[in-house]
Amino acid sequence: MTIYLVRHGKDEEGFRGGWSKRGLIEEGFQQSKKLGDYLKEHELEFNIKRIISSDLRRAMETAKPIANRLQLPLEQSKDWRETNNGVLAGMPEYEA
Repeated sequence: MTIYLVRHGKDEEGFRGGWSKRGLIEEGFQQSKKLGDYLKEHELEFNIKRIISSDLRRAMETAKPIANRLQLPLEQSKDWRETNNGVLAGMPEYEA
């Protein structure tokens, strides 16, 4: 079994991540679409059978276009979240 890890697409700079509810910017959506296209083009090589994503917004916004392109269901789980940084999540860097 092979596991591929994908980081979420580009989000707005200048904010803390963690369990932020912030989503992707347009460039991040394009990155996700491009990766989905690439994986579809190389479908036999990668042989992806399952897609699991953190349930956080930017992770789901990254995973959905990939899952759609590969015609696979998207499973979401809070177990795949990154570290919780509490009140800093989504806060502008200058405030943090």
